[in-house]
Amino acid sequence: MKYSTSRKVVPAAAMALLLAAALFAAPAAVATLRPASASAQSIVRVEEVRPADIEARPANGGAATLPQFDQQEIIQRQRARMQAIAGNLRLRLFTAESKNYLLFSDLDSRMRTAILVWLEDFHSKLLDSLDIDAEQRLWDGKCLVIVLANHEDLARYAQAFDQHELGRSRGYFVLEARMSDGPRLVHIATYQSERDGNRGLREVLVHEACHAVVELYGQSGQLPLWLHEGLAEFMVVTVDPTQRAVRQQRAYARATASPYSSISPLF
Repeated sequence: MKYSTSRKVVPAAAMALLLAAALFAAPAAVATLRPASASAQSIVRVEEVRPADIEARPANGGAATLPQFDQQEIIQRQRARMQAIAGNLRLRLFTAESKNYLLFSDLDSRMRTAILVWLEDFHSKLLDSLDIDAEQRLWDGKCLVIVLANHEDLARYAQAFDQHELGRSRGYFVLEARMSDGPRLVHIATYQSERDGNRGLREVLVHEACHAVVELYGQSGQLPLWLHEGLAEFMVVTVDPTQRAVRQQRAYARATASPYSSISPLF
């Protein structure tokens, strides 16, 4: 599945925006993308990763019990895959790694460090907001993060390896595999926009990483679009509270521009 930060508003989106606006105005206690062009195609899977003995352990928050895999083997394959991709695209990508994320980027070391700090800060705040156990395994290996220096290189990568037309979007995430008996794999991709600067880059990373977490936790793949979007947008202002006022104003304006749909079918 692919999600992009640039998309048309779907029919029920106005209600989502109104809800998001209310969330932005409330204390940060509860925590948002699935574009119209989303595809169910699974891509770039890690092959021949053999599950170890399945360990039955209590699931937190209703998440399914997951098979156990050799996580280091998966991470090694993730590194090898990205190195091969970099060679194919003739990009010089550097590797940086944190507890939950494996970053490949042609940005300088200062920015690579900042990206991982942003992602881990977001990660802990999202788990806290959703009351998810910090030790809960959301994905196998690590969440791959590709951050390139310009839009053109990201577009080449997206087309060649994700079969995704980047267009004008700033970033996207791909659910590579979410099989009940196989590894759960995910990656996000974006670029450093000169216009949006570091703040814009952090917003895109937080937004897409939120989808990666929520999509793989429990049965969240069944969440409606507006809630998926609302969670990601809420986490942007949770990580950067200075964005609350402007996003609240924008959300109210868009939500009241046309009649919104009832949420009664959800109940």
